[in-house]
Amino acid sequence: MDTTAPDLASLAEVRNVLSSLPDDLPVVPEHASRILLALGRQYTPLSLRKLRCISTKGPRFQKAPNGRVTYLVGDLRRFAGTNAA
Repeated sequence: MDTTAPDLASLAEVRNVLSSLPDDLPVVPEHASRILLALGRQYTPLSLRKLRCISTKGPRFQKAPNGRVTYLVGDLRRFAGTNAA
């Protein structure tokens, strides 16, 4: 696992890509964790799971009948305190 911090140029690049994603795009918890990190909020997929189970303070999520959990990009932006693109 790479533990080096990303440089500012790569963070800016990630934010540019994120700004082009539609608000209604569903993402799995692993991707939601990475999106939140790029938006300045550090939550692991396990932390997101705990928030879903024991708290109402996490980002909104959707749970399919098969148990699959997804987050909408717009909900992640709102949770992170940033405006939608």
